[in-house]
Amino acid sequence: MSEKEKQDIFMELLKPFLKDFQSFARVISKSREDGRDLAQDAILSAYHNFEKLKDINKFKPYIFTILRNLNKRHIWRKNFLGLFSLDFAENVKSHSTSPETSYDIEVLNQCLNKLPTKQKEAIALFDISGFSLEEIKEIQGGTLSGVKSRLKRGRENLKKMMTKEKYQTEDIENKLYNLELAEDLIGNK
Repeated sequence: MSEKEKQDIFMELLKPFLKDFQSFARVISKSREDGRDLAQDAILSAYHNFEKLKDINKFKPYIFTILRNLNKRHIWRKNFLGLFSLDFAENVKSHSTSPETSYDIEVLNQCLNKLPTKQKEAIALFDISGFSLEEIKEIQGGTLSGVKSRLKRGRENLKKMMTKEKYQTEDIENKLYNLELAEDLIGNK
């Protein structure tokens, strides 16, 4: 197979789920920029090893598994070298969404990052990227019932965390509102 043919086949296979692939990379890497880098590295690695893929119908799990493994390696290196800055990662803002949506996304990402890794990945693959349970089983390993359990537990944990976050936010908003009322009353007297 010529390099041009290889490139055409690879791009044809990647194109239908590229957006989901990039979204999954952002979720598991915890930042937009790291997600872009991770997705590019995974695509490059998958392309270079494309000849090793025996069943072309397994391309989707193949490339997502590469992405997942690269992320694990990346996390290990950052932890080992100590170069990761959590403050910087949390302060990366998206300029393409409204402030309300950005806040909701930030809360969701913070809650997702508190989940165990396998639960977070299962939710990202199923609910965000649209993978089937069987495909998730191939990527994560284990059994189909294990994938279902991870999804169920992850969703329950996420719901609890997000509900708790909502009530904490409402309490803060109420306190600020009451403080503003008190300041108005003091200023009017």
